[in-house]
Amino acid sequence: MNREEYQQLIQNVSDGKATDAELALYNRYFHAYQNAQEWEESEMGPQQELKLKLDQLVLGQIRVKPVLSLQNIFLKIAVAALVFLAVGIFLYRYTHPDVKENEYAKHAAIVPGSNKAYLTLGNGKRIVLTDAAIGQLAKEAGVEISKDRDGQLVYAIKDQVASDRTLLNTIETPKGGRYQVLLPDGTKVWLNAASKLTYPVSFTGNDSRKVELTGEAYFEVAKNDRLPFKVKTVFQEVEVLGTHFNVMAYADEKMIRTTLLEGSVKVNTGHQQSLLYPGQQADLNKENQHIRISTALKNKSVAWKNGYFMFTDDTIEDIMKQVGRWYDLEVEYHGNRSKERFGGIYSMDKDIHELMKGLELTGMIHYKIEGRRIIVMD
Repeated sequence: MNREEYQQLIQNVSDGKATDAELALYNRYFHAYQNAQEWEESEMGPQQELKLKLDQLVLGQIRVKPVLSLQNIFLKIAVAALVFLAVGIFLYRYTHPDVKENEYAKHAAIVPGSNKAYLTLGNGKRIVLTDAAIGQLAKEAGVEISKDRDGQLVYAIKDQVASDRTLLNTIETPKGGRYQVLLPDGTKVWLNAASKLTYPVSFTGNDSRKVELTGEAYFEVAKNDRLPFKVKTVFQEVEVLGTHFNVMAYADEKMIRTTLLEGSVKVNTGHQQSLLYPGQQADLNKENQHIRISTALKNKSVAWKNGYFMFTDDTIEDIMKQVGRWYDLEVEYHGNRSKERFGGIYSMDKDIHELMKGLELTGMIHYKIEGRRIIVMD
């Protein structure tokens, strides 16, 4: 990949226009950067060596540290008054060669989230999916519920059973957990941390496929013209026939955001109804229940599903909400909160200390970790 191709890749990721193949390529470079060992010392002074390494990155010589195209990224972010976190991490790791594993060991207990969730069956039985063995977990209303080798929860209709009531299941992820579900109609659901999805064991005999969500989930809905798929949250209902979309409806967020990647969806609050097309998002203000339609950063909305944080013009509160959910931490603020906006991409399977040190090196915040509490200071 030459310099121009690499800069175009960075541009596409930054603009939210990257394809799945481009995202995979970028993530490969990003992981290679984060996992690489400290560069060997040379006879040059630290400032000269740092400049050379940055120049090599800009020129596309990315074999050793293939993550940043600083010329392109900094130009875009400087204009937008953003701070690119990965640069802070880069500078910290390079200019602090004395910081070895013992520095990160201080926070060894703060590990990234993983595949973990709890399933509550229609009869009230609760199953810890993290510990459950691969294979069949239960059978309700003619539907077999199992856990596959990839850790996904799978519903498969085995017998058509008539029932005078609808059995509901609930899958719930804690902070620091996420999970994937394959519903009996073929719909795939990815559930983010601190989220809950309630749904019928079978959609047979219903006039729609209705589920209820708190938190955040990404849906790939199986097409069925006769049975629309509906996602109900506290203030709205999203109706689709077959499409790919993301709904973010956390209780501690000021708005509910629905982002459409493919197909079309109808967002209904009871007072206002809006139709979304691919590449659009609907932000529902919880206070006045007004929906605002805008162009979406599609890659950002599903970054969590693909295993990374993506910050674009985000406040420190925006960032720390995501960090707190994924690392299962409580967040406290001491002093004035920074009004600056931040941007960057960071792998979700990395040590929290690297992310926070990148933020700290912007000069806008300081932090400390006490147990399972992270304190953000000015």
